[in-house]
Amino acid sequence: MWGAEPPASRLRLRRFTWALRTRNDSVIRTGDSQSVRRLALICSALSLAFAGTAVAASGGGVPPIPRVPGQWSHVEINLKIRHVPHTLILDRGRIVQASATSITVRELGRPVPIPLNAQTLVVIDGLAAAPTDLRRRMSVVTMRIDGGAAVRVRASSF
Repeated sequence: MWGAEPPASRLRLRRFTWALRTRNDSVIRTGDSQSVRRLALICSALSLAFAGTAVAASGGGVPPIPRVPGQWSHVEINLKIRHVPHTLILDRGRIVQASATSITVRELGRPVPIPLNAQTLVVIDGLAAAPTDLRRRMSVVTMRIDGGAAVRVRASSF
């Protein structure tokens, strides 16, 4: 018995990665980690934003508002379009004041003024609208490029 080889299960326990496997069993069992999945979603959303902004710069129109997962109120994405740096600014909150030329959005308790112009594309509950159709207490997501007027506003009524 002493001279016999240990059983195969004992050989597996002696392997180099055994300690790592036991500490990270939940990750190994499911095949991936939730934090890695979240990071992949954020990277996908940002790459869609970059691609959409590149289309807009090439004359393809205004890019859609990228979907950013998670709880957020203000996002700035720095990117280059044709070797020129730009900043894509997303704001999310409730309208506290609205006019034809600007809206004020409350983000985490702080009011943020967002200018509008004639080229601003406004969508309320999935339907095209005018900036004058925006009202107080509506939930909105706005998109600006380089700190200018909003190029897109997506709102939902009360």
